[in-house]
Amino acid sequence: MLPPWPDEPGDPAPETLIEAEYSTAKRRNWRNDKLCKLLGISADVARDLDLKTIRPADVAREADQARPLQADMIRERREWLRLYMLDHGGDWTTQRVVNLSALSPFAWNNRMTQTRT
Repeated sequence: MLPPWPDEPGDPAPETLIEAEYSTAKRRNWRNDKLCKLLGISADVARDLDLKTIRPADVAREADQARPLQADMIRERREWLRLYMLDHGGDWTTQRVVNLSALSPFAWNNRMTQTRT
C-alpha cells in the first residue's frame, strides 16, 4: 500500500507544507521515525519503493546488515591481489599494482589506496 499523501484530493502541495513549517525561525530536528509517521511510510512501503533515506529503523538495519563489511572487502581484495601476484610473478611496485586495478574486480584507483593493500 502506497502512502496516501499527496495523491488524495485536498492535500496541500509539498511547497505549501514546507513554507508553513519554515515560516518561523524555529530549529528543526527531523528524524526518520517522525518523517515516516508524518508521510505514512511503513516498513512494507519502504521495501516496495526501495527507499534509501526516509525509511523505518528496521528497514535501515536490514540494509546495513546486507551490506558487506569493509574488512571483508579489504580481505577479498588482498587475497585476489596475492593470487594474481603468485600467478604472474615478477617484481611488484606500487605503480604496477595501480596499473593492475583496471583488471581487478574491485574498485581501487589511486596510489594511496594501493599502498594500503
